[in-house]
Amino acid sequence: MEARVIKYQDTRLFKWIIIPMLIVIVFLILSYEFQWGDTPIPLMATVLSTLALFIVILLFYKLTIRIDEKSISAAFGIGLIKKTILLNNLEFSSIEEIKTPWYYGIGLRITPQGILYNTKPGSAIKLK
Repeated sequence: MEARVIKYQDTRLFKWIIIPMLIVIVFLILSYEFQWGDTPIPLMATVLSTLALFIVILLFYKLTIRIDEKSISAAFGIGLIKKTILLNNLEFSSIEEIKTPWYYGIGLRITPQGILYNTKPGSAIKLK
């Protein structure tokens, strides 16, 4: 397998996912440890909830957009959720630069123009 030369790569950490989930995880662990409330959270519920939140963090903590000589790819987190488009499948005459409004956010979005993978608001490339 030959190594591919990366022409462009941009990675963004989603702090707005990581920080709130870590706060919830700490709260879950503390609520079990100190047995807060009239009906404290059981150990199994604490473990399963914490595990589920860690899995979500691993799957979505970052978005990486990468372009090499053969493909364009967008991968979330550790790379289990990934989309790759081969450059030879693109219609280069239809590629256009568009401006994305700030309220589209970042990440994977469904917009009126189609599916948007972006690491920051502003300029984007529309592929057909």
